Amino acid sequence: MSKTVTVIDTFGFFFRSFYALPQHLKNRDGFPTGLLTGFTNFISSLQKQHESDYIVFAIDTKGDSFRSQIDPNYKAHRTPPPAELLMQLPIAIEWIDKMGYKTLGQVGYEADDMIATVVRFAKANGYNVRVVSHDKDLFQLIDDGKVVLVDAIKKQTMDENACFDKYGIHPKQFIDYQAILGDSADNIPGVKGIGKVGAQKLLAEYGSLDAIYANIQSVKPAALQKKLLESKEIAYMSKELVTLRDDVLESFDFEEYKMDIENPFLNIYDELVKYEQNAILRTLQAKNVVTPEAHQESVKKVEAEVQKSKGVHFQSKLLTDAKELDAVLATLSRDSVVAFDTETTGLDYEKDRLVGFSFCFNDAEAYYVPIAHFYLGVGVQIEERAAKEAIRKIFGSLVVGHNIKFDLHFVMKFLGDADLEIFADSMILAWLINPESALSLDKLSEALLGHTMIHYKDTVKKGETFASVALEDACRYGAEDAYVTLKLYYLFLEMLELQEASHLSKRQEMWSFLLSKRFLRWNKRA
Repeated sequence: MSKTVTVIDTFGFFFRSFYALPQHLKNRDGFPTGLLTGFTNFISSLQKQHESDYIVFAIDTKGDSFRSQIDPNYKAHRTPPPAELLMQLPIAIEWIDKMGYKTLGQVGYEADDMIATVVRFAKANGYNVRVVSHDKDLFQLIDDGKVVLVDAIKKQTMDENACFDKYGIHPKQFIDYQAILGDSADNIPGVKGIGKVGAQKLLAEYGSLDAIYANIQSVKPAALQKKLLESKEIAYMSKELVTLRDDVLESFDFEEYKMDIENPFLNIYDELVKYEQNAILRTLQAKNVVTPEAHQESVKKVEAEVQKSKGVHFQSKLLTDAKELDAVLATLSRDSVVAFDTETTGLDYEKDRLVGFSFCFNDAEAYYVPIAHFYLGVGVQIEERAAKEAIRKIFGSLVVGHNIKFDLHFVMKFLGDADLEIFADSMILAWLINPESALSLDKLSEALLGHTMIHYKDTVKKGETFASVALEDACRYGAEDAYVTLKLYYLFLEMLELQEASHLSKRQEMWSFLLSKRFLRWNKRA
């Protein structure tokens, strides 16, 4: 009996799984779990319903593929995935390896190319292939009796008949079909002015793109012939973009991808508990794979870890001595990333004044520098000259803020003649990652860090300003702002990297966007 290879379009499956399940699924700590639930359900169904000898998880690698060299516009301007999906993605990828399975990717190529390459080796060995994907690009691989596509969400198998029923063409024509039609999602141009019906009719009559152009003078009507002639170069470029490469690897050892892993979920049991994958947990307990005692021990372990990781843990340090402030700032370099925040008497920089500022550049502590608190019994504060020098030193590093243009208004007024350079704004990064999310620091902290910040109304008494806040209370409040800003900044960098949009964190990109009409219109509404 011929062996079977199951190849997973990994990211494609994760995205489809995320949108197929209710997006409100979260564990008790508010962490989204829809993608993880879909993934565990899928692995469980593989074990139950599908006999397969080998399983390969094909993945995209970081960076551009060779297709971007053919056309720089390829896959440009794609809508970034939601933050809830990005938060789960690295966990799911880690689970693949932890469960004992293997991923397959190659720099410069896409997951689809890896799939096509595995298919080539499998067919050479006489193996049958099940490609788990909903991606239409993979229809070109369908070969009855050898290769089928499987929609794991709808539980449908797609063969040559299914391809013809859906698109009106045969799998061997699919590359030419896409070359004519194009694909707006991937920025593949195709032949301008020819849609699905036109592409179907052309391929039904001529069979292939080459045959169409070999007989171009016989194509009717004249308007259709003209469209084809005008777009000939683009059509063949589009064909090159949509053609999957099946020669990425020189050899492939299927024995490294054996599917016969006994109880793969045992290797991630604690994480199944943490992310409340209850259906799988119940199944494992019902089959006596895990004893009730072992389950309870896992629950206790996870709860202890969750309690330890809840919130943020840092020291807020009040700096009221100029020498101590200088000593702290002496540890900064031009390459240090420093989160910076101000506290003021109000929101109008023309009428209100700077009261103090906070900064943070590591994961252990954040500092608050008071300069203009005013109340009976107020302690020693940093004098104006030393405060100005300190701010200039901070801005000699890579400064990150949250809605930092607010802080800049007050700081530049305080310094008088400052020309300050900003490195990044975590609020803009949050917007770039998910324009629909709440962008205030406290809401982002709650949603992404699981940390409830100190409320302004609990710090400043009604009818008073921040100048009236006791120095110790001001330190806790202000230092937290800087610390959370830095934590979010690094988290957003990770999210942008997962979106393959790290270039958006570059300072010139950031500030050209900040000054754009699009952002200013949004910021005015906010």
